[in-house]
Amino acid sequence: MTVGSNYDLEEHLMAMLYRHHAEFAVGHGISVHTEVSEESSDRAVLIQTKLIPTSEVPRTAPPTAEDAEENSAFAKLDGLVLDMKELANANATKMKKMLGPLVTAYGEWIDGEEAKLGDPKEGLSQFGDAPRVAIANCCTTLERIEAGFQILDQDSQAVEAFQFMNQAMWHQRTHSIYAEDVRRGAQPDFVNVGEEVRRVAVTPFSPGALQRGLAGLLVSLVRLRGTEFNPNDTASRITTGDPYVQESIETIAKRAELIGDGPKTGDYCRAEFLSKADIWQAEAQNTAGGRTLTYKQVFGEGAKKGTTVSLLSSPGLERWEEFTCLNSLREVEPSVKFIISDGGLDGAVGDDDDEAPKQEEEQA
Repeated sequence: MTVGSNYDLEEHLMAMLYRHHAEFAVGHGISVHTEVSEESSDRAVLIQTKLIPTSEVPRTAPPTAEDAEENSAFAKLDGLVLDMKELANANATKMKKMLGPLVTAYGEWIDGEEAKLGDPKEGLSQFGDAPRVAIANCCTTLERIEAGFQILDQDSQAVEAFQFMNQAMWHQRTHSIYAEDVRRGAQPDFVNVGEEVRRVAVTPFSPGALQRGLAGLLVSLVRLRGTEFNPNDTASRITTGDPYVQESIETIAKRAELIGDGPKTGDYCRAEFLSKADIWQAEAQNTAGGRTLTYKQVFGEGAKKGTTVSLLSSPGLERWEEFTCLNSLREVEPSVKFIISDGGLDGAVGDDDDEAPKQEEEQA
């Protein structure tokens, strides 16, 4: 087929995939919140403007055999093994048995999707060749997976490479979590850390994200709820009983219940937030020596220079504090940094830079 200005294949593919997700309104300088009818996804029962946009993002998780009610093909995933440690220790015969259910389930899923092409209820006719192109792409992917299985049968070096790849990824994750625990002052058991790797996932309320992301989340939501706590110098006005604080804690805790493991995750978040709010209030009420709490340190000249204390701090090599805040979601996953000691060169350069203006002034 020809892809041109009158027929953009990618646009047709995306429109097909999201055909049940309608856009009811677009805000200009404001966000729009829509409540969709439970009976029909192309009808809205409420459209309103909101200062802070919210969106219900479905949790992305691979299907398992337990999801067979959603799609019968998923039942064929029974017996699938994706554990990196087990794959690293498996021979070619075991590998095929471990990964075989993936090929079977994927093939059956493709057959089910292809059967929908002629169903008028699916509403696919308006997308031209996009539906058949999507199925063809899936079939190509399946063929490549099957070809990979054949290579494992025929080439012992390919088996060793596959084992090594899984072993390397397993060790990387294990060593990263172990190093992070040690950096925090803990004395982790390396074997137990290895078992923890199997349970770690990067989601908004996974263990790593909870440990590292709650402080920034709490402060951000409190600051966004209104102008009372938004400016930098209003961090010192906080009290744990303030409605903004309590509403922010409840909003996130209830969200955690929906996305995490139910009330257990919500109660954990609620307790953590209350603890952080208490610490925040204590810092705000500590005014010894003219001390003033701000969200971020004040730089430059001014009456407050030298007396302001920053509530928030950026992540670094030092131990994380209660209000160390992430720069990105990737930082919820511990990593081992590659550090090169400069032998004090940075300090030497800084010293020279500091002295340069003085020398110029003397010469002037």
